[in-house]
Amino acid sequence: MLRLIIADDEKLIRDGLQQLPWSSIGIQLVGNVENGLEALRVIESQKPHILLTDIKMPGMDGFRLLELARKINPGIKGIILTGYSDFSYAQRAIALPVLDYILKPCDSGEVLRTVQQAAKLVLEDQRFQEDHTAHLQLQAEDQLRAVLLGHSDALQHEGIFEMNMAERYFVVLLADCSTGALPAEEAAAGLQATLAAGGPAAPWLLPLDSASFALVCHGPEEAAPRAEAAAFCGAPLAPLAAGGLRVGMSCCVRGPGQLHTAYIQAQKALSMLFSKPRRVFYTYAECAGSAGASPPADSIRQIVKSFEAHDLAGIDRTVDALAAFYLQEEVEERYIKYAVIDLCRVTQHYADRYRGGEPLLDVTVYQDINAARSLADLMSYTKSYLKQTTGAFVKAEPPTQSIEDKACAYLEDHYKENITLMEFSRHVHLSADYLGRVIKKGFGRSFSQLLLDKRLEKACELLANPGIPIGDVADEVGICDQRYFSQLFKKRYSMQPSKYRKELKKGRKAAPGGALETP
Repeated sequence: MLRLIIADDEKLIRDGLQQLPWSSIGIQLVGNVENGLEALRVIESQKPHILLTDIKMPGMDGFRLLELARKINPGIKGIILTGYSDFSYAQRAIALPVLDYILKPCDSGEVLRTVQQAAKLVLEDQRFQEDHTAHLQLQAEDQLRAVLLGHSDALQHEGIFEMNMAERYFVVLLADCSTGALPAEEAAAGLQATLAAGGPAAPWLLPLDSASFALVCHGPEEAAPRAEAAAFCGAPLAPLAAGGLRVGMSCCVRGPGQLHTAYIQAQKALSMLFSKPRRVFYTYAECAGSAGASPPADSIRQIVKSFEAHDLAGIDRTVDALAAFYLQEEVEERYIKYAVIDLCRVTQHYADRYRGGEPLLDVTVYQDINAARSLADLMSYTKSYLKQTTGAFVKAEPPTQSIEDKACAYLEDHYKENITLMEFSRHVHLSADYLGRVIKKGFGRSFSQLLLDKRLEKACELLANPGIPIGDVADEVGICDQRYFSQLFKKRYSMQPSKYRKELKKGRKAAPGGALETP
């Protein structure tokens, strides 16, 4: 509710105003006093939004009261309630200005309407101030983000921060939730709630992408942002870390010109957690002297040996040893991924020798390696890739089951699931690129098209049962959106699933593949 104070030296008037139904128009009466001095004390303590005042009062008149009230609260709305109709009073009221000038005697309806109009203006002012504050906050965030990421050398409008940024000290924290089960929305809400408790000096929170955030700790002295960052990375971080949040911390820098340097430091610290599953927090000071440690010298030799012998267990042992090495070393994420790419390249080289030079390591391999969010994920992918490469190019007896047959069997078993060509390739230990070419040549369609065919064929079988709702049919074949399922079905069979079911009821037969026979 908005707050109202009344100042009038006539007790009869005050008593009458006290009885008005203020709450019915969203007003809380926080003061009903007989003079300006007493009113001023209430204004200082209660910060009312609206002042309804008489002019002639002992100690201080209503005009002086309004002037002093505006110094305490510039947005307060003033209403004059007086028995004096002298034009000079009206002139002074206009000059202040006041919202309205009510002459006594007056009825309660006029007073309520006038106060209600004042309340409407107060709410409009509040909304404007909120919008303006939000705009300034977004502008400040955009400037800070640009400086952090190196897109700008300096803050363009430092005045919006209401502090001397050039003399301020900063520590940057990078928080990432992409490796755990914590949704980005929950991470952002948790960070906001944690920071809100810190007041105006709390770190600034800047979303960077869908799963990462920058927290800029700041203070007038070097010790302040360090203490702020350390405090945040203690107890407040624990519940978020349990959901998978990881944090890298920079050293302390001075002035916004060094924010990008601090960001790079925090980025490096965060990358060290890639191979440290038991830790949730890392500082740049810990990794400042680290370098890209080379993997064990015999890793490549062992991989080649396992490849030539078609020894899948040997590949597992070598990759496990590599993982154990990186768990013990202080190595950035990028250097670990460089080493994995080198292993894949060596395997490709030997595969080319067996296949007469046909390349295997395409751009998707680099993308998959880059997408790994933890050492465990990367090593799991490495094993899968090396095994599928070995399986694709080893000189062995012709398989008893063709790739086309394997694809059909896999689709029959897994069509309800969200499967991809990459998952099928890992299942049969063959390159996804090689499988894609074989499937396209054998069936004249891509793997995804075959999957859709299988799903729609199964849908036709289920539609023959009138007891199964169409929504359940869609779910049963792995298409969870009923509207999208209906669109796909109509595109294939030139009718909606409901009409297809009606045609079956009429006695029309379904040919292989689901299409209805011509009547």
